[in-house]
Amino acid sequence: MVKYSIDAVAALLRPIRPIHGRPTFGTLYKLSQRITECLRRVDHPKYPDDGFSGYMLDPAAFRLFNDTPWEPPPDVGEYFIVPATALTETEQKSALSEWQAQKDLRDTFKNVRTALKEMLERTIEEAYHSATMGRRGFGNDDPPAIVARLQRLYGKPSLQEIDTALARLLEPMDRAQPIEVMLRDIEEVQLFLLFHPDGNQELPDHTLILHAMIKLNKTGAYVKLLERWNAKPVANRRKWMDFRQHAIAEYERLLAEGAGVTTGEEGYPTACHTTNTSDGDDTSSLAESVVRFAERASEAELKVGALEERLRAMETSMEMQRQQEIHEANRMAKVRHTGFYAPLTQQTPKWLEIPGQGPIQGPFFDPHGRQDARTSAYGRKKRREAEDDPAILSRHRRPPMPPGAQPDLWANCRIPNPGGRRCVPPPFSNATKRHNNLLYCYSCGYDVDHDGYGCPNPKVHHVPSVTRAMAHTVPRASMKAQHKTLPDGTGAGMGWILSESIGKASYVREGKSNTQKYSDSFVKPPKWKNPKDGQGNGDQQM
Repeated sequence: MVKYSIDAVAALLRPIRPIHGRPTFGTLYKLSQRITECLRRVDHPKYPDDGFSGYMLDPAAFRLFNDTPWEPPPDVGEYFIVPATALTETEQKSALSEWQAQKDLRDTFKNVRTALKEMLERTIEEAYHSATMGRRGFGNDDPPAIVARLQRLYGKPSLQEIDTALARLLEPMDRAQPIEVMLRDIEEVQLFLLFHPDGNQELPDHTLILHAMIKLNKTGAYVKLLERWNAKPVANRRKWMDFRQHAIAEYERLLAEGAGVTTGEEGYPTACHTTNTSDGDDTSSLAESVVRFAERASEAELKVGALEERLRAMETSMEMQRQQEIHEANRMAKVRHTGFYAPLTQQTPKWLEIPGQGPIQGPFFDPHGRQDARTSAYGRKKRREAEDDPAILSRHRRPPMPPGAQPDLWANCRIPNPGGRRCVPPPFSNATKRHNNLLYCYSCGYDVDHDGYGCPNPKVHHVPSVTRAMAHTVPRASMKAQHKTLPDGTGAGMGWILSESIGKASYVREGKSNTQKYSDSFVKPPKWKNPKDGQGNGDQQM
């Protein structure tokens, strides 16, 4: 027999957490459960499975786990007294060994009682202690009496808590779990009722057995277990402890036969339990159960095959739909890049007006999505001349379109048209993007119809992940067409925008420095020659 010291028992009770505030039935019940679990770990030679848990349990509650009633270790005194019957030295040594074992057991019991009182003083707030005259503690009360007092004063359960506990008796059993789990649930309900401070609230044993049999019968997997229980005499079917031992023994026997482990993992727990109610031997029942299990497995395989076929059909239809969407998107992309009519959103300038006829009627077609043809055919000089002489515009522009006539889509096309007419190159602009997008390619530049991942002619050092927002910071990245913008004036490269800002600042700074230099030397700055001015005005020419 191992003797437990106070520190050893206190270490076992240390995981129990304190109760904050006023104790209630729920907190006291949980405290009682934690104490019982910890005391089971203290060895007792008479109760090897339950330890000293019977010290804190009600006798009816302890009877759920052990047929032997709980009895505290007897007091054998502080000193050994040689019995009168021990005449020889061997008998005296045997008596001394027996006394020492009982003395160690008694000392362990005293240490358990002391550690429990210290634990209760630690977990229960001082305001709810039973000591008087401002002293802390529970006086000379034993731990069971302390818990009973707290239970009587603060531990009366509510109707809702009782209803929740009783509802657990009606919950179905989980077939995939061992049978001990269901038995433990019923026992917890009984312990809950036994903890009631009024007493006599527990259910009789035959009621607990009835609820357990109903749960087992609903699973359809423990028919043989119930048959063998009902075959016993009535006198042997009245105690819950007998039913518990019978159920566990039958479950372990079926597991030993090799029927419960494999099938339980697949979701069909203990197929051998489901047998017919005939009086045949176990071999015939086992064979019939295996046949039933095989039929169920075949049926399950058929259902799984049907589900796989439906899933495969759904994947095929989704793939076809995705391919159709991709094809439609590609077709629409080709249509968008074929051509469009430039919208006339701005006011028509004067140089596009013909005297007596008003502005030239559009729309002006550009098959490559470039800048509007009204602003791309002329440079700045010819545009100014056209404002003064509209006849120049009439020589370079098509005549106005009659009302109701359809535009000629092949007028500005670079490829031969069906009519065999001479093709005119489309208007070109060095300031507007050819492709109306914001894509960028490391090898091709800014005015492209693809990104870096779809480059048709990549360089040796091609980096496909470079975007237009970071291209000006990447070495060897193409800056081609970075100055081109969209028709609305946006979309130029970040490097071009920065260079324009820096160039303007440098020009202003250089002009100021030149002005200061010329003012210091009293020399006028150079002046550009005006072509309209005559020669010999005395101005400096460059």
